[in-house]
Amino acid sequence: MHTSRPKTVITMRKSAASHPAKPFWYDTLVFLPFFLSHAFFAVCVDIQPLFSKAFLEQYYPAALRGLLDTYLRLSGDVLMATAPSFFRSFLMLELAFQLPFCLAAVYALLKSKEWIRIPAVAYGAHTLTTTAACLLTQFESSVMDSQQKMVSMALTAPFFLMSIFILIRFGYGPKLGTAGQASAKSKTN
Repeated sequence: MHTSRPKTVITMRKSAASHPAKPFWYDTLVFLPFFLSHAFFAVCVDIQPLFSKAFLEQYYPAALRGLLDTYLRLSGDVLMATAPSFFRSFLMLELAFQLPFCLAAVYALLKSKEWIRIPAVAYGAHTLTTTAACLLTQFESSVMDSQQKMVSMALTAPFFLMSIFILIRFGYGPKLGTAGQASAKSKTN
């Protein structure tokens, strides 16, 4: 009886290892849509202040310009409207680093690739610090009224909060594609 038990354990380990890991539910339901939406808004809205109005009118679709116009009308976001130098540098970094990372993260989450962990921590820290500066600027703005501040901050705050969740999930969370049970069992053995 004792000899058959290790064979069963070995068989279970082999069968578990032969199946590719599936993304954990919050990786799929929370982080995947977040990275997809961040990539979408980075390309469609966020980078518009980097270009001249003439360039945008000639090369950018009217519908995408309309997204920014609608956002500005509702929020009065002083950063997107005036694009000060520090904010333009944030937008350039978003285009150069955050956008490619978001696309890589979508792939890594779908395929449960562990290599995304360190870049995700870097992304989370970078997004957290840049978003904190944006939230403070919006909060202290003398140009925006209280309703515009609420709209603008309500649309910016999720990036701040998701950055914290990303730091926790990818810095300390279980392996991708697991619910954490396998890593907890291996620690006790």
